[in-house]
Amino acid sequence: APFNASRLLMSVPQKMWIHLDNFPKIRRANLSSLKHCATMRASNLDLLKLAAAVATEKLKGDASWFAQWIKQLPTMQYYRTFHLHYAGEDILHDFAELPIIRLVQYMQRF
Repeated sequence: APFNASRLLMSVPQKMWIHLDNFPKIRRANLSSLKHCATMRASNLDLLKLAAAVATEKLKGDASWFAQWIKQLPTMQYYRTFHLHYAGEDILHDFAELPIIRLVQYMQRF
């Protein structure tokens, strides 16, 4: 049968979402007193809070409801093989003439 774009293929219960509503303490955390958070946009603060939620769940290990999903996530070692944000000094030096490198160097300070 032809694919029907309006047909529901799967429904994921909200309790399975990595969403701030599922982490109320983190969602309510006031980060405005932290130096680098005071001027961040709300959307970026939400991303930071989501990262904190995932990190908190990772620390729980197998006790986390999200443990199996977290085990499937790429490792930092994997990201370091290709992601510019994790480029070493040698790579940054070799490509120093590219405008993006200044941004990467700035971001790496945080």
